[in-house]
Amino acid sequence: MAELQDIIDQIVLIQKDVTPPTGEKDVTVYDEPPEAVQVFPSFLNIERETEELNYMAPIIIPYIIDMHLIFGAFDKKYAYRSKRLWIQPVRVAFATNGHLNGSVNGAWLHRMDFHPEGFTYGAIEYDAITFTLQATVQDLTARSA
Repeated sequence: MAELQDIIDQIVLIQKDVTPPTGEKDVTVYDEPPEAVQVFPSFLNIERETEELNYMAPIIIPYIIDMHLIFGAFDKKYAYRSKRLWIQPVRVAFATNGHLNGSVNGAWLHRMDFHPEGFTYGAIEYDAITFTLQATVQDLTARSA
């Protein structure tokens, strides 16, 4: 069974392989949340929640990870067109690797948030798109009663 760190490691590998849209810079990926994001565009991955869905074997564990694609300090004048260009490459990268290189039973993007009022991390507001990924793992060991 994959541990959360294994899942994050695979997400980071996939994010590093995202082909930037024409005219855009390569993406930087943080595998550990920094104090502040200073290189753009960049992915900041934060695990949000998990719960076990079954009490007998197999235990199904869904991990929810917010993948924040950050473009810079928040400014309502940021080029929305530039942000929108990143949607397709990110979706393709994860759609073509639905098992995160074999580390999970399934993984999919199930939500995007465009943060029209800004995304706050620490005390700083950023311009970002958050892709929410759910990765499901099965633990075949049963719990003792």
